[in-house]
Amino acid sequence: MSEVSEVSEVSEVSEVSVDVTDRTVVAKRIVLGTAPSDLSGWARLASKAMVEHLSLTTSDGERLKAEYSSADEAKAVAILGHPHPQHGGTMYSGVIEELFQALPTRSISTLRFNFRGVDGSTGSFGGGIAERLDMIAAIDTAADRKPESATVFTAAWSFGADVSLAVLDERLAGWFLIAPPLGVVKDAELAAGADPRPKQLAVPEHDQFRPPASARERTADWLSTEIDVMPGADHFLAGSGGRVIDLATSFADLISAT
Repeated sequence: MSEVSEVSEVSEVSEVSVDVTDRTVVAKRIVLGTAPSDLSGWARLASKAMVEHLSLTTSDGERLKAEYSSADEAKAVAILGHPHPQHGGTMYSGVIEELFQALPTRSISTLRFNFRGVDGSTGSFGGGIAERLDMIAAIDTAADRKPESATVFTAAWSFGADVSLAVLDERLAGWFLIAPPLGVVKDAELAAGADPRPKQLAVPEHDQFRPPASARERTADWLSTEIDVMPGADHFLAGSGGRVIDLATSFADLISAT
């Protein structure tokens, strides 16, 4: 894996600047969903933060658009996987944007990237199979950049969650799964289910694709798996960003303590 980086300095972030298809859209937090329950976290974003603009290279030669936000004294690095590429999902999608901005204020560095064929990444949609190589390229980068004592985990939403479950890599400390449909890849390929490392599913109460009862049934024989139901939320998680951030932070604390 090779990587090209460019560093930009971000300061006084009271709004979130989102680059979408070569345009810059400034979206206030209300558009992205509810701010984190710890509002001081957003206030701390006003202090200077460093965001690196990266180009990751996969083992099959695709180049992926990516960004890395480094936390001070990071205890973990969260790899953020976005929703379905064929339904508008990018690394700037709602909850992924919120996690990218908020987690560094909680000592968790964040790495987000566009899957192949999406907004600045080369290649084409791989049906959730080729995208595993994209996730591995992100793991390579996270592992290279993390402090020695920090852990690496995936924090992926929808399509990205299912792809992450199909990737077993010894450098991962666990999987944080946001509204996973558990159907993007074949059941037999959700290999993380049989792995003893921690898995936490954040399942919306009204998820249109895999509601809580179905998620419990589907994961009943999985090892080291917890399910948190997010009351009132659906698959798109409007207004639920703060809850997702809190759960991701708790998961990082869990895997960092083991």
